[in-house]
Amino acid sequence: MLNANGVSGVPTQVVLDIPSDIYARIESGELVRVGSVVRNAATGAIVKHLEEGRFPAKETANGVASVVQRVWSSKEGKIAVVRLIGVALGVVVAAGEIVANKRSDQRRSETLNAALIAYLNAAETGEVTVEQIDALSSAIEAARGKGSSDSVLIAEKVVSLVEGYTVALAQANKTTWEPERGANVVPLVRLESSLSAQRRIFGAAA
Repeated sequence: MLNANGVSGVPTQVVLDIPSDIYARIESGELVRVGSVVRNAATGAIVKHLEEGRFPAKETANGVASVVQRVWSSKEGKIAVVRLIGVALGVVVAAGEIVANKRSDQRRSETLNAALIAYLNAAETGEVTVEQIDALSSAIEAARGKGSSDSVLIAEKVVSLVEGYTVALAQANKTTWEPERGANVVPLVRLESSLSAQRRIFGAAA
């Protein structure tokens, strides 16, 4: 297949017009979010993101130590303190896991943001490649991990940009594509659908 420039194996490229604030907002984490979410059990709607836990201030810790010392003076107190220590250790372990997960989410978010920026840079200049599409898809998959499709939140503004680009790319290569629609279709699924369509267009040109 020859593109409009007579070059085999390369689709006709289109240029994506990207608002000037998009890159800064992606880098700041405003438009892409990776991590656990709190859901409404009845509706399944996202209520909020889990926030990083904080350890008590030094003054609070000293106060707890003082209370424990007084209680330790009796036999019943010793039993209670031992039980309390067991509970406290469980809390510390859980808090450590939360912090570790938060750091992991941060790393995956940074990788996804970098892949997204590289992809948008290429789209803005009409130089998208299959490798860049695959890199963004891989970053999305890594960010999601074992979570659901809404464990990675992509802003509607970004998804709409990529969908519009995909429609234009399809038209430039004499084919058609329509974005996925529906109340239950989350932005991440729509983004992945766009990337799959772009991959097919590039494959057809090969």
